[in-house]
Amino acid sequence: MSAATSADAVQYGSTVTYTEPGTHDQRTVRIVGRHEADPTQGLLSEDSPVGHALLGRRSGEVVQFMVPRGTRHLHIDSVN
Repeated sequence: MSAATSADAVQYGSTVTYTEPGTHDQRTVRIVGRHEADPTQGLLSEDSPVGHALLGRRSGEVVQFMVPRGTRHLHIDSVN
């Protein structure tokens, strides 16, 4: 994978804006390690369900993952 390609994908340290299609709620988060995580500040652990689902994905993709209440879908609006 080239550096240009990997920079487009969500990775540790990326800032990601996503929208939940069913609610149209948009959120911007930064992917961090578990010891830095603070969801109230928009810092999501790469090990969290959302963080894990976003890793390696790109802007424009829709990710799907399981949570206790069922399946969630998120549309990735941007990756920085």
